[in-house]
Amino acid sequence: MYRTNAFRRHQDGYAVPFAAFLLTLLAAIAIVLDIGRLYLAQRTLQQQADLAALDSARIVSRCNSSTVPQYNDIVASVQASLLRNGIDDPDVDLATWTVEHGTVETDEGTQFRQLLPGSLSEADAVRVTLQRAVPTPVMPFLRAGDGRLLTASATASQSALGNLRVGSSLASLEDGAVNALLSALLEGSVSIGAVGYQGLLGANLTLEQLALALDLSVQDLSDPLALGTETPILSDVISNLATQLSGAVSMQVINSLQDLAGQTNNNTPIPLDAVLQPVGEIASNVPFVNLGELIMALAMATHADSEGGVAPIELPISLGLLGINVNSFLQVLEPPQISPMGRPGETSASTAQVRLMVRLQVNTISSITNALNVLLLGLVNFTLDPLKVGIDVEVSPATGYLDRIDCPRAGINDGYPQADLSARATVATVALGTFSGNASDASDLESAPAPITTVRLSVLLLGTAQLAVNVTEPVDVSVGDDSIQPLPLTVTEFTQVDIGSDSPWVFQADGIPPEAPVAANPQTLSSGELLSSTLGTLLGDLNLELSPSGSSGVLALVSGLLSGILNTLITAISDLLGPILTGVGGIVDAILDPLLHLLGVESGQATVIMDTVMVDEPHLVSIEVPVAEE
Repeated sequence: MYRTNAFRRHQDGYAVPFAAFLLTLLAAIAIVLDIGRLYLAQRTLQQQADLAALDSARIVSRCNSSTVPQYNDIVASVQASLLRNGIDDPDVDLATWTVEHGTVETDEGTQFRQLLPGSLSEADAVRVTLQRAVPTPVMPFLRAGDGRLLTASATASQSALGNLRVGSSLASLEDGAVNALLSALLEGSVSIGAVGYQGLLGANLTLEQLALALDLSVQDLSDPLALGTETPILSDVISNLATQLSGAVSMQVINSLQDLAGQTNNNTPIPLDAVLQPVGEIASNVPFVNLGELIMALAMATHADSEGGVAPIELPISLGLLGINVNSFLQVLEPPQISPMGRPGETSASTAQVRLMVRLQVNTISSITNALNVLLLGLVNFTLDPLKVGIDVEVSPATGYLDRIDCPRAGINDGYPQADLSARATVATVALGTFSGNASDASDLESAPAPITTVRLSVLLLGTAQLAVNVTEPVDVSVGDDSIQPLPLTVTEFTQVDIGSDSPWVFQADGIPPEAPVAANPQTLSSGELLSSTLGTLLGDLNLELSPSGSSGVLALVSGLLSGILNTLITAISDLLGPILTGVGGIVDAILDPLLHLLGVESGQATVIMDTVMVDEPHLVSIEVPVAEE
């Protein structure tokens, strides 16, 4: 009996702690359930605010509307969205709900984007803020007070996407220069008439056509990894373009593409990531890129790897100056990049970054020999090596930026979009010096003292002397201002493109002839300097020094006296090179400027061309809860 009672007393001693444990466990479970229900309620409320803001942004933006909305239209859109997403009556089911309209601004300090409330006539965004009571907890006695509210806010905007380009790769057709350039790039013998080139320039390519021609999917074009791993062959791409465009463009364009595909011998793979920026998620049948410029970019990319290393391409350019051997070389450091369709502030396009190397060997030097004959009274026999002059022009990309697009709103610009652009003008570095070897070797400019020519003197019975006229080092000058400048005119001329009722609105920018009184597309930003004005300055800065490089006999004793010919020799060299470098038939006008123009590059200038605008889907700008200002 004693043992039984003791056991019972022992059991009674565990009952209280066990009951406390059960209560604690139940309380913990209740807290977990309350936290879960609170999280679910907050997430649901945020989703309802997000969807309501996205739906009403379509009304506020007026991107797809032919009428000017009223505030009641926005409220009705929010109510309809809430009804679709589980709130039957916001006045009953919610504690409070507000709808605000205005414009989106970015805080300079925090870089957060938020709504700045404003008039409906200028609004492009909407903010929806919802509040509802906290769900009744499972264990009410744990509640820390009544009247607590859950708050969710969402700011959404519907804007437009756009793309642009800089320069015009095939704008110049004089004297078959385009044929010469493409022949060098394609490593074939290209012979296409001006009409064929104009057809290529007039054909717009869609994203879907481009992807099929590259044997890619549309999604691959927006994937940097896919672009980096795919390296198609140029001739295959051009041939595939002809197939994909069949029936969409004229037979003239098809024939030109087929001719190009058959004439190229360049089988170097194309690094697509060096040409195409990720294009983003856009409609596949939206006009995407100019066909002629894409071919030029692809041709250049076959000569440039992803690191920018490329062998110079010799260009068959003739210069009408007697006694001068001229060799010109093109080195594409960065192929032209095609602008993706993107939002303002995130979209840009660049021309090619190129280096043009011109190597001159001046063989006819009678003016120098005549000057030396006068100085030395004809008592000395001398010979003069040809002058070797090198010019390097390294042109950085001219870049255009898409700053702002207004949706095609009713009552504004008659329902068409508007776009503002800016540009960074091309900056070029022009270097003048000498080189070793032959003009046809594409040798680099010498960085150490090197002879531009050598004079050999011989006097009967006295011996010989050899004097090198050295260039101490190349001289260079920068051209252009690399600051970003807004272009003065807003692009307002667009034509709507019909690509099907299920696709977003698409507008093609209209080009206005440059001679028109107001030419908003294209626009050119100039730095105020041109290459043709720099070579004369560089020639004056070129430091030439005379250096005895070898002598014998009695002349070795008097070689120092021969330095008296220094001034005459250097003056004669400068007088000879001056007209070549800066005259009407000078190097810049005859060689450099046309080549730069073919590549869409004007040194010190950036020509920006607006291409396409399409209406974007609404997107969330912020989910920050607005804070009342004190």
